[in-house]
Amino acid sequence: MKLPFLKYKTEDFNIPDWISFYRIFMVPIVFLLIFVGNEFVFALFLAISLFSDAIDGFIARRLKIVSSRGASLDSIGDMLTVIVALIGLFWYEFAFVKAQAIPLII
Repeated sequence: MKLPFLKYKTEDFNIPDWISFYRIFMVPIVFLLIFVGNEFVFALFLAISLFSDAIDGFIARRLKIVSSRGASLDSIGDMLTVIVALIGLFWYEFAFVKAQAIPLII
């Protein structure tokens, strides 16, 4: 299966696209940090990824950059970042999740 954004050259991507690529690239690294047991570094890189999501949206709106490719990259980065954040939450704060199960489910 060929991914649709692989048909582009490097110079075809804009700044928000590269920030989204950063988030996608960091997901496996942040995921591995969960199992290494370094909660501070995990939280730091996760916070940077979440902050970069806000930054790429701000830059795209400011520069009036709209593309389906950029929207796809942003969505993929968002989904993967949320998934790894939830895994980290369950890994590091399982007691909290268990104690707050009903409110979290609702």
